[in-house]
Amino acid sequence: MRKTWSQTFYKCLLPPLEEVFSNKLSYPLHAAVQHKAKLRITSNPQRYFTTMYPLTTSIFILGAIQAITASPTPTLQNRWPCQVATPAYARVEEAHPVESYLPGFIIAQDAGHTNRKDAFVEFTIPSGSYGCQLEASFPVNYPITSTGNSQVNVYSTDKALSYGKPGQIDASWNYCPNPVAQVGTIVFKSESWGATRSVINSFQCQEKMTYRLKMSTDSAATGSVQFDQNAGAGLRMVYNC
Repeated sequence: MRKTWSQTFYKCLLPPLEEVFSNKLSYPLHAAVQHKAKLRITSNPQRYFTTMYPLTTSIFILGAIQAITASPTPTLQNRWPCQVATPAYARVEEAHPVESYLPGFIIAQDAGHTNRKDAFVEFTIPSGSYGCQLEASFPVNYPITSTGNSQVNVYSTDKALSYGKPGQIDASWNYCPNPVAQVGTIVFKSESWGATRSVINSFQCQEKMTYRLKMSTDSAATGSVQFDQNAGAGLRMVYNC
């Protein structure tokens, strides 16, 4: 029985489509074009264009399928955003050595490293977290008051903070974690042109991560910095990126 042009056409076209949909396409797309040589094209113009139109459309569909299947697989970072922890914080003053629960977030010193005011931040990080990064982040034009040499040193501490009143840190100049090693330096600032983000350092995550902030010891000049530390501005710990 003699095959019609349409039978010949579908015989040459359908195998590539079946292979594509079964993920078994083992040759390049241009090989599908070669199948048109198997078509029994007649001298009838109507048959010629009727044959080539579905072939061209089918090749376009094949190309679209290949483009979709070649798209990269989304990574975990695309699917899951970083986690952000905001700290509990406290401050202590050399002039009030046993006074706790001092308000505000202030780091300061007078000339000659006197009348010092230090601040603490403590992050609680879920067990099993990874890639902890200490940052300072501020919205546009966030109010920060600074004077003199406002460079701040960041130190790891020998222990976590203690809590007295429910949810409040009980720390005074004489009774607080001691600095162990300097882990970073920062000048807190916001900008008028947009939000700012400064990376201080990266660490292996721990369930309690405590840091003491002091005015830079490189200068004996007067300096201070203060701002409202909250969930939307100030220090934060970014992890699980």
